[in-house]
Amino acid sequence: MTKLSILLLLALGLQDAPRDKAAWREIFGSSALDSEAFEILRHLCDRIGHRLTGTDNGRRAEEYVLERLRAYGLKAHHEEFELLLWERGDLAVEVVEPTRRRLDAIALGNTPSADVKGVVVDVGYGTPAEFRNAGASVQGKIALVKSGAPPGHRSVHRSEKMTLSRQNGAIAMVMINGTPGNVPQAGTCALGELAPIPGLCVSKEEGEWISRVAAEQPVTMSISAKARSGKGTARNVIGDLPGTTAEVVMIGAHLDSWDLAQGAIDNGTGSAIVLEAARLLAQLRKPPRRTIRVALFMGEEFGLWGSKAYLKRHADAREEIVCLGNFDMEGKPVGFQLYGCDEGLPYFKELARDLRHMGMSPDAVTSKMGLHSDHQPFMLAGIPAWGLRSPLDEDQAKYYHTAGDTFDLAKEEYLRDAAAVVAATVWDLANAETLSLRALSKEEVIARLERDGLKEALELTGEWPGP
Repeated sequence: MTKLSILLLLALGLQDAPRDKAAWREIFGSSALDSEAFEILRHLCDRIGHRLTGTDNGRRAEEYVLERLRAYGLKAHHEEFELLLWERGDLAVEVVEPTRRRLDAIALGNTPSADVKGVVVDVGYGTPAEFRNAGASVQGKIALVKSGAPPGHRSVHRSEKMTLSRQNGAIAMVMINGTPGNVPQAGTCALGELAPIPGLCVSKEEGEWISRVAAEQPVTMSISAKARSGKGTARNVIGDLPGTTAEVVMIGAHLDSWDLAQGAIDNGTGSAIVLEAARLLAQLRKPPRRTIRVALFMGEEFGLWGSKAYLKRHADAREEIVCLGNFDMEGKPVGFQLYGCDEGLPYFKELARDLRHMGMSPDAVTSKMGLHSDHQPFMLAGIPAWGLRSPLDEDQAKYYHTAGDTFDLAKEEYLRDAAAVVAATVWDLANAETLSLRALSKEEVIARLERDGLKEALELTGEWPGP
């Protein structure tokens, strides 16, 4: 949406919106005329660079965000936590038989230092069914798996593929990036711990070459991986706009990124949106009914360390937090995703209808649970969690976790509109007299996880909340 069209709607008075019209006009007007989201992202990318947790860059990002929140007028502080840190070292990967070829590979996060040599066995996408079919053929071999999952199958995270590789006796796992362009893809292969065997990624082109050759004759690969790991600390950044009641409406995004590029899309976009939403809300200069809390989490890429640490530190979170909005890899906003919070569907559909001038639609509001971002620990604790449905453009999505995730991929209009939608939504959540959102019991959480087909995934990663 252009600045002119937003201002025209403001001039018409947002006549169809039964909300706090004065606050919404101020939010959308400031967003249209003075948005800082693009410049925030530029600073994160160009002035700081990658934000790998535990590195100097990561600490600089923690300081920058604290400074910004305080400048906006929030009561902000750091919350330090301990975690397993990891940094990549030298890596040499080579096919040695039937022909010799050096591969352009990268180590997946939490890969240990190791030297292995073995025959490659192709396990397709590395789904549980494919590993069952492969049987004993994986024992003592290097498991070759494609990223993603077959059409119609639930998404299979690389950490699940690593668990299955280990359980079936593989000595290493090599993942093939599904996106063309001769770029391997980063990402952790073990959540919160070092993997027991090396996990690597190669490009689509090199991986498919290995697969073609392996279909005709044995392929032997050698891997020499070096990495640095150990206990360390990182800091979440927390900022409050105090309300007049004890309840809290919280929004967050992970500040950390992988070290291959600038982390522009993942997750500079989410971080910039949350910071800009904080600025827009602080400019209203009036206390909300419920406290609005902003969180920039570190350690997400290593296994959701920051969001888990928040819940561990704040034992009353389930009683205090009305809901959490989490923003990760954001493109053009079109709707809302409620993570199993079925009770919130009528409210968020109505909200999307009132935000249609921003391109939102009630038809793009769903409540299926999802994993592998900082909403997950809150969702598993029964705290209502939501996010934007904001698909990335193809030219943005293809660089996920690669060396191509740089500032030039960002779309200023998407950032501006997403931040304004988030701010308007949060203001409404913070001031509604009553909300249909409620904390779920453990039994309800388990039932909705099973309904949405996530039991197997959580069992493989050791995070299933049930027996």
